[in-house]
Amino acid sequence: MDATQYIDTYEFTRLGRSVDGTVPLERFARLLEDLPGQPDASVVTWSLRGEQSAAGERFLRLHVQACPRLTCQRCLAPLDWAVESENRLRLVDSEASLNEDVPGGADEDDEDRVLGARRFDVLALVEDEVILSLPLVPKHDVCPSDPKLGVVLDDQSDVKGVAASPFAVLGTLKKD
Repeated sequence: MDATQYIDTYEFTRLGRSVDGTVPLERFARLLEDLPGQPDASVVTWSLRGEQSAAGERFLRLHVQACPRLTCQRCLAPLDWAVESENRLRLVDSEASLNEDVPGGADEDDEDRVLGARRFDVLALVEDEVILSLPLVPKHDVCPSDPKLGVVLDDQSDVKGVAASPFAVLGTLKKD
């Protein structure tokens, strides 16, 4: 078990501490539940910093990077999805505070909240952040091998296989 997996959020934010780490993607069972097999080298890199405002409000600033393999829902081919997430979470003291309105305007009310604890599971928070960063329906911008999409590559397309124009297919059908 990783020593930085659990923190005391009250001390962590009061002292402005920070922790970071790199964890193999295979460690996140909830994340992998509905995903295809992942490359062996897949990792999640994360950092967490505690902050406290002058008014005594406590925050956790979480940064997560990962690249889980998904399945494109258009062509069913593997799709590596880059996740880069930065989130500021307000710490609250009770479950009732998680859903109550915060005075001070709509901007403050849009903040995500998390329940503070003396034994807070950081890796569960990291896993939640990656899960929430995944698309509901993952799709390639341009599927690499789907002939039904009619992608035609010509001299003006780039090396990555992106078609120069969606109308290039129509040009090949045009009769003189």
